[in-house]
Amino acid sequence: ADGVEMRLVEIPTDDETGLPLTYDVEELQRFFDPKVGVQLFRIFQVASTGYPLIGGLILDRLLGRSGPEVQIERAAQFNSIVTSLGPFFIKLGQALSIRPDLLSPRAMVELQKLCDKVPSYPSEVAFATLQSELTEKFGQPTTKEDIFTEITAEPVAAASLGQVYRATLREPAGTEVAVKVQRPAVLETVSLDLYLVRKAAGLFSTLQDLGLRDSRRTDFVALLDEFAARFYEELDYVKECENGIRVERDMAGLERVVVPKNFPKYCSRRVHVAEWIEGEKLSQSQADDIRELVNVGVVAYLTQLLDKGLFHADPHPGNMLRTPDGRLAILDFGLMTQITDEQRYGMVEAIAHLVHRDYSEIGADFKKLDFIPADVDVRPIVPALSRVFDAALAGGGAKGINFNELAADLAQITFEYPFRIPPYFALIIRAIGVLEGIALVGDPDFAIVDEAYPYLSKQLLTDPSDRLRATFRYMVYGREGVFDADRLIDLLRALEAFRVSERL
Repeated sequence: ADGVEMRLVEIPTDDETGLPLTYDVEELQRFFDPKVGVQLFRIFQVASTGYPLIGGLILDRLLGRSGPEVQIERAAQFNSIVTSLGPFFIKLGQALSIRPDLLSPRAMVELQKLCDKVPSYPSEVAFATLQSELTEKFGQPTTKEDIFTEITAEPVAAASLGQVYRATLREPAGTEVAVKVQRPAVLETVSLDLYLVRKAAGLFSTLQDLGLRDSRRTDFVALLDEFAARFYEELDYVKECENGIRVERDMAGLERVVVPKNFPKYCSRRVHVAEWIEGEKLSQSQADDIRELVNVGVVAYLTQLLDKGLFHADPHPGNMLRTPDGRLAILDFGLMTQITDEQRYGMVEAIAHLVHRDYSEIGADFKKLDFIPADVDVRPIVPALSRVFDAALAGGGAKGINFNELAADLAQITFEYPFRIPPYFALIIRAIGVLEGIALVGDPDFAIVDEAYPYLSKQLLTDPSDRLRATFRYMVYGREGVFDADRLIDLLRALEAFRVSERL
């Protein structure tokens, strides 16, 4: 981030005609439609920032330059440009990096480098925001000294939306906390960028409908709206505080998982205060128990996904720490996704059908899970699914599946059939992919489905829901109703393995 300046746009507003604090397309249009000058300024800002890259790509094409060194240079240039354009473009790049149905593998790899390593902004600006938010929160003039006995003069970390200071609370006395303060003009810039990109996406979709572009069955406006709704939630640190409190409660039964305590008393829309957690990034730790902690992470995320229904959708390596006492700390709950009962049960049913290689039923499962539109006949798609899953199962059955490779192969189907990766599942792919990637560094034979099997067995054998009881019967008896003792023994052994792991 050295030498990169983030370009944000300050837009005069007032209480009567201010920007919406939640994603509202009509309100954004009402606010920005009359502001033609502001629109043109931002368009010029984006175009002038991106011009050197576009010019370089054209020159590369004319001169026939395409080697690895050129690609690395352009990728670094691209990441620098996206970072300088601000939070919307950084987050959009990160969101696209988990959409194998929209981008090529090479493009995804480059976008995945867009971690939130961005320049900080002046601390005097951050502290002015902090004082303003605290004053509004408590209804009287409140300084940082009123709340903290100590706070670092400079940020200890900076991200696209804000930056973090380490501080010590007066109450509870001596409690060390991480204080995150949002950048100025983030709401204004994000709102303007969303407004402009949504207009462009609408034009793009119109061209698709007119046949001027080869259709890929992608509703770009709907994708952007789904992304924008989540993004606006990330802008509200009160929501992040509420998410953190719920996740802390949901993870209470997992002794080796640490979730920072949130302090709602001090949190506001632009300030977040949570317990400071000491630790090193899980992805960078050299400790002997990393494989073990990845398994702890697998259980934590499966608990969120298949039991609690609130899923941490931003588990990049910086958000997972190994604490000095050998536990897994999970941080940053701004980006979450709600998993419905239909989705939870549907995923377990799909896994059961996969174990039995019952691909026609998997086609029906994928329709329920929103991979296939409701009005589409799944029968022509089943042979393609069969090829993908047969290849995935060839290396040792369902427990030997490489999840990232399977996700990439499924994405290829989107180019041939009306098959899509739903947004909630793209976030699941990202979370599981991060855990798998960390483990594979130290253990090339790591298979995340194998590690997940004990938890899945526990759900099948202990969940009282009628649908999971039916799925358990199907796992043991299959479609033909023939009892399979080996499979029952396999499930019971996996359950015992889960019980043993709980005691570690």
